[in-house]
Amino acid sequence: MLMFLGLLFLFFTLGGLSIIDKNTKKFVTLAVILPFTPALIIIHTKFQISAYYGFVLIPILAYIYRCLLTSKIPESVLHPILNLSVFIALSCAYSFVFNRENFTLINVLKDIKPILILAIGYVFIDLLKNHQLEWTSKFSKRLLKVNFVITIVIFIILNNTNLLYLVGDDPFFKLGNTRYSTLGTFFAVFYFIAKLAQNERFKVSEIIYILLPVFLAGNRTFFATIGVIYGINLFLSINNLKDFIKKVGLFIVAGTVLIFGILNFNPRLKERILTMFDFELVIHQLFEYRFAPVILKLESFNFLNYIFGKGIGETFFIPWFVWRENIENNNIYMDNLYFTLYIKYGVFFFILLVFLYNFIFSANTNRRFKILITIYFVIMGLTTAFMYQNTFLFIILMLTIFKLTNHSKDKLFSTS
Repeated sequence: MLMFLGLLFLFFTLGGLSIIDKNTKKFVTLAVILPFTPALIIIHTKFQISAYYGFVLIPILAYIYRCLLTSKIPESVLHPILNLSVFIALSCAYSFVFNRENFTLINVLKDIKPILILAIGYVFIDLLKNHQLEWTSKFSKRLLKVNFVITIVIFIILNNTNLLYLVGDDPFFKLGNTRYSTLGTFFAVFYFIAKLAQNERFKVSEIIYILLPVFLAGNRTFFATIGVIYGINLFLSINNLKDFIKKVGLFIVAGTVLIFGILNFNPRLKERILTMFDFELVIHQLFEYRFAPVILKLESFNFLNYIFGKGIGETFFIPWFVWRENIENNNIYMDNLYFTLYIKYGVFFFILLVFLYNFIFSANTNRRFKILITIYFVIMGLTTAFMYQNTFLFIILMLTIFKLTNHSKDKLFSTS
């Protein structure tokens, strides 16, 4: 608890300093390099609040004070927040009337959290206007390299020491699970997307700095998402066949070397990645495990539920949580964003997705980046409820802290 409070206060202080000097480099650096990983969640997260959340408190309070002082709120902030507030109010009213049994304060707050994070995102777009960092700056490139080094070091420590036994009691990680995913993993993925959107060439070292943290995270959807985004971007950027072949060749060579190196380095990670290519196993896992919670819910649906959902605060029974004694079997979300939102809000779940994509296209980046990020979210939503994860606020903040100017000659993606 003391470690959590110390980290919370540290980020709270960084938030206050960012108001004074309009500089977010310290926050980004610490958020990326610190081990905010699920295996160490007991250190950095309490009551569904991750320590880095402390960063936004003072900026938000300062923004509210400024708006009250001037009696003026930009429409780009006011309208989304009002509409999201109405959505929450109507959802709560529906659940209170038709699903009062599951309408508990803690579960409602858990469902409100991702909506609140979206609202914070709109505020930070306005707060950081004219004070953003560049995705392709020297700072970003250095941080990518630092994240690469720290990821390797901590990964080795966690997998070759008794640290997990000393700080936690989750059997899932004590069984030798090799995955190491942090906020730095998401930084690496978004840096990759930014480089594509800026139409800049990758150095072999950059590809390694990006892909290794992703491989060590062990998230198979990450691999698929990166591949799809890279392929779509290549297809839409073809204007020189020779340059196109060079880009494909560079990515294949660097990726192949890295994959073989990592797979030989870690047998458990090798086994997990190879399951991606076992079609029958993937189908079995989808329907026996990943989709099991939504199938159970649909069995209890009535006509009203198919339209309006079960209501805000509804939880899912997760069968594979039974053997993890420190985790509640009924979770606020399942491993699919679209099913998660549909079960809660019915056909109106798309409203939250509209606000998410509206936020993306409101950020100060070029159009290609916005489209590639949208593709990223669409794919990640198939196997994760990313809006409910503790990393969601960091992702939203990255889209407001960093900007990307447009140097692409591709007219289809020119900045509007």
